[in-house]
Order: sequence, then C-alpha cells, then structure tokens
Amino acid sequence: MLLLAGLLSPAPNLRLHLGQPQVIGSSQDSTVALNILDWDVAGDGYEDWRFVAPASGYYYATATATFENPQPATIYSTQIVKDAADGSFTEERAYGIAHASCPAHLTVSTSDIFHLQRGDSLRLVVWHNAGRDVWLEPGYRRTWLSIVRWRP
Repeated sequence: MLLLAGLLSPAPNLRLHLGQPQVIGSSQDSTVALNILDWDVAGDGYEDWRFVAPASGYYYATATATFENPQPATIYSTQIVKDAADGSFTEERAYGIAHASCPAHLTVSTSDIFHLQRGDSLRLVVWHNAGRDVWLEPGYRRTWLSIVRWRP
C-alpha cells in the first residue's frame, strides 16, 4: 500500500453520476439516483445509488448537483448524507447552498471528510424551495458524487 499525501492507494476510489434527468419536488429532501458508475477502483463500494464503506476509516467525499432552469430568489442545496450500517442514524455532514439568480443552470457543490465504519454509506441528497418541480441535469460533469479513502 502506498501512502501519497494522505491518500491510500490502492483504496476505495469511486465516482458515480446521474445518467438521466431527475425531477426534484419542492421543499423535500431527495436522494439523487446516481445510476452510472464511472469507476470503482476497489470494486466493492457501489450499492443502490450510494457509496458503501468496505472498511472503517476516513473518506473524502465531494459532490455536485446542477439544477435546470432555477427559480429566481429561491434556495437550492446539495448534501452528502451519512447513513449508519445498522440504520441507527442518518447524519447530514457536508452541505452546500446557493441562492438562484441565473436563468438557465445552477450548480451547487460540497465536500467534506467523513469517518465511516465498515458498511456505513454516503449518498447525494438535494433540496430546493422553488414551489414547483425542478429537474437535475444528468451527465459526468453535471451531477455526481466522488469518494476517496483518506486514512484508515
């Protein structure tokens, strides 16, 4: 195992993205259906639109969601949510928020370092208060979640 600037290699390195547009209802948390696996270096971290930790340790997660045709003067958020393996808790850790002022697209990003136990998971959740349905834009560079194991 090679330690390079705090990153472990080989280690779980995973990237997922949204492969088709997804409708997000107003004023409700919505898990993003990250249905395209770009890569999973260790081959054991992807399950039902989320990353599942194959081992306990610290993981660096970053995510981006792109909202299509945002409503002016409304709030849009991107969250990376940690779920315990045993279902005992759900914890929002990373949170990005933006106030819409652009007419076509709004991209909201967030990142954080998470301590995960084996089997804990991370998923991308979005929220907005536009008062109507909003579409998430699909694509490798539009709506995605990336995970790298940081330290054991």
